[in-house]
Amino acid sequence: MSAVIGVFNAEGSLKGELTYLLKKTLGRGHCSLCDLTHGWSPRMKRSWREACDQSPLEVNLLHLDELNEEQAQVVLLAPVFMAHSGDRWVVVMNAAEISAHAGDPEGLLSALRERLPER
Repeated sequence: MSAVIGVFNAEGSLKGELTYLLKKTLGRGHCSLCDLTHGWSPRMKRSWREACDQSPLEVNLLHLDELNEEQAQVVLLAPVFMAHSGDRWVVVMNAAEISAHAGDPEGLLSALRERLPER
């Protein structure tokens, strides 16, 4: 099974989550990965859970403040999906590419599988 990490454009602390919601409400911030996985709810969307359950990918989701130092150096602009390739992390899908799959978690996961680096 291949593993990927999705990185939200937000911090996971209560302050970070509230800051993100305020920016989103005011139209000053956006995270296409948040929209795909959660929308406005703190609970994960059923469509995202079901797509992950049916996919052979192991998908882990992290906030900006949950990345280790090596991962944080790769993320220039979140949201992104990254995977481990050889001895380093690489971005396999950027924010614009994630946005292109809005409302289509199955399509996003399929596209991710095609982009994964060879092991």
